[in-house]
Amino acid sequence: MMNRNALIRASLVVVVLALGAAGSMRLQEPAAPSRTLEWNADIDAPVAKVWGAFTTKEGVEAWMTPVAEVDLRVGGTLKTNYNPQGTTGDESTIVHRILAFEPQRMLAMRVEKSPAGFPHAKVIEQAWGITYFEPLGPNRTHIRLVSAGWGSGPDWDAAEAFFQAGNEWTLNKLKEMFAGDGAATSKAAADATLDVARRMLDGEWIAERQEDDGKTFRVRNVAIDGADHRSLSTRGWLGGAEGMFEHGQGQIWIEPGTNEVRFQNINEQGHVARGAITSPNENTLVWDWHARSDAGPGQRYRVTTTFTGADAYTFELEHLEDDGSYRKLIELPFRRVEEAPAAFR
Repeated sequence: MMNRNALIRASLVVVVLALGAAGSMRLQEPAAPSRTLEWNADIDAPVAKVWGAFTTKEGVEAWMTPVAEVDLRVGGTLKTNYNPQGTTGDESTIVHRILAFEPQRMLAMRVEKSPAGFPHAKVIEQAWGITYFEPLGPNRTHIRLVSAGWGSGPDWDAAEAFFQAGNEWTLNKLKEMFAGDGAATSKAAADATLDVARRMLDGEWIAERQEDDGKTFRVRNVAIDGADHRSLSTRGWLGGAEGMFEHGQGQIWIEPGTNEVRFQNINEQGHVARGAITSPNENTLVWDWHARSDAGPGQRYRVTTTFTGADAYTFELEHLEDDGSYRKLIELPFRRVEEAPAAFR
């Protein structure tokens, strides 16, 4: 039998990977059957490595449990055991059934077997979960854990409090394993990328075009130097003949410890976008743009800024489709002016 501490640790992994689906035991009827819990973490490692940490025997045993067995297929299983002397078939084994997966993007599972004596077995047998893997750049991954099927009542509340603390502990273990892994980006590469971004300083950048419906579409962007004279702060406005409105504010910086050039932006609707910026050449920036809001699942875009002269660049926005291809949404030429005309204000 596992001792109490080992049992607690085992339960943490159960909920992190995915809480179980309906079992033979019943709890109070859920007041809100679709209620979900969610946990998020940014990991300093490429998405392929983080995916492997969840889906291979070697990866799981490197940070999660000393004993693991993985059969990665729909209908397959992930079996874990926190007892170093245990096996993947004894009473302390946790068995997850794999419901669906998309390589390096999503893993859905349910708990088919809890360890003997686990205090919240009835809860995990009525819930299920999905782990999402989102690249934030070449050396960083966002993990989003969603557990669905949660109900209401004292038993649910007790289990939720237990798992909230447990998941924080478990995700921290994953972060610790990959601490510093993202440092593969060289300082010279980061400096070169930031130098390209700093070409946006000075003056204001404007773009204008006529839409198919005859309306005028205008954009105005500005960038200012950061307090460290290395980072940048940005602001942007959108509008047309009827006037302009502020569309977003952002920051660009080199992430300490990883040498990644990163950005974040918040628009007028409260949508938050984050990601990495790379520079394939001295005139181009590629933004790996991950946008999130409370309205639904996040969206991923690719933004390419190509400087075509000292005072001109082309902006291209593409959306990542479900099949992995990018669909172009907009392409605009910008020009630098000392001060934008009144129509852009």
